[in-house]
Amino acid sequence: DWCEADINDGLERVSAFTHMRDELGRLDRPMLYSISEYGREQPWTWAPGIANMWRTTADIAPNWLSVVGIIDSQAELAQYAGPGGWNDPDMLQVGNGAMTPDEVRSHVGMWAMLAAPLMIGTDLDALPPDVLAAVSNKEIIAIDQDPLGKQARRVQVGAGNFWARTEVWSRPLDHGGHAVALFNKTDAPVTMSTTLEEVGATAGRWTVRDASNKTDLPSTSSTVSATVPAHGLAVLRLEPA
Repeated sequence: DWCEADINDGLERVSAFTHMRDELGRLDRPMLYSISEYGREQPWTWAPGIANMWRTTADIAPNWLSVVGIIDSQAELAQYAGPGGWNDPDMLQVGNGAMTPDEVRSHVGMWAMLAAPLMIGTDLDALPPDVLAAVSNKEIIAIDQDPLGKQARRVQVGAGNFWARTEVWSRPLDHGGHAVALFNKTDAPVTMSTTLEEVGATAGRWTVRDASNKTDLPSTSSTVSATVPAHGLAVLRLEPA
């Protein structure tokens, strides 16, 4: 954690974090090196090769508006993430604050779409069943940890400001699949759809798996759709049929 080291100690980010990398490299054990300077100096542009992951945002808060704002800030960062170097939009706030079950599922699901580290800071013994189900959904975790390591891109934006609109995000998966997130930030349920072309899938027939609800949907050769609750998310996994 940078902890205002430029102000408090006169340090410079790149040289200080590089020095820490080199000292960690002297240890005879595998290490994951995570740095946090709150995204102030765009670490995604200089931290690859220095650290394994870097915070891209100011501190997250345990509320829906903070989560939505952070998701929006990640939309242009997909090109900087991949195996060995990850964007870190801060820890999951599930179990904290007063987010609804749908907001919790959106939080976890979008972090998975962003190929983000899934770190939790809460009292695990006190997690209610709906939160525990969201953070232990193996199908969502598998998308987060997909070996290809591609972060999702936002491919469709609905009308309205980013606090209250629909969005479609897509990320390619290993072995030719795609994960598609239908994200509803409005205050009412919405039936959302997208096309294979829009999400980057090739022409042909694709199986569709609703990873959020662990159910199979009809296969498609054109569009995919789902009814998404207010502040909700449907994460669909597409595989070549």
